[in-house]
Amino acid sequence: MKEEEFQGWSDKKAEYDFVFVGELRMLKGIDVLLQSVTKILKSRSIKVLIVGAGPDEEYFRKKVSKSESKNAIKISPPIFPATEAFKLGHCVVMPSLAESFPYVVLEGLAAGCPLITTRVGGIPEIYGPYEDDLIPAGVALALEDALIDAMENHEQKISRTREIQSYVKDQFGLQRMLDEVKFYYDQILELDD
Repeated sequence: MKEEEFQGWSDKKAEYDFVFVGELRMLKGIDVLLQSVTKILKSRSIKVLIVGAGPDEEYFRKKVSKSESKNAIKISPPIFPATEAFKLGHCVVMPSLAESFPYVVLEGLAAGCPLITTRVGGIPEIYGPYEDDLIPAGVALALEDALIDAMENHEQKISRTREIQSYVKDQFGLQRMLDEVKFYYDQILELDD
């Protein structure tokens, strides 16, 4: 990741408590998010922006429009770059049920954006020693608890994110990645000698 990607997030203009950014499909755990938001609304207010497009977009639009949470959730078309979407919320939420190595997680953490996400695919690799911050996939109660905690302890969440951001910068910064690729090729060239 480039140096300029390790900055830029601020929630000063945030209109939402949480922002989801990604493809609108079942695999992204949006159903779990909707279920959690509906439960939270029974005891407190919450505002969520879902940003993206995808094969299940119409399904989610209908589900939101017919749910108790229809006034708390807005679905928006994609916003580019993703970092602009991140600024619309106090925290990004990615309740994925499965992933490979999601670049949007790297983008969010690099920007310094608080993030709630799941322990799937390559996400634990991105979090490294902070893997315990991840929640189990598909568990609405765990997501609900994480959302409430982020609202109640916003400053602590930002502080923790700065720690994770520093780790991500060290592990996934452009210079480190270039050095590792060069080292790899140097090793291959030595084998040929």
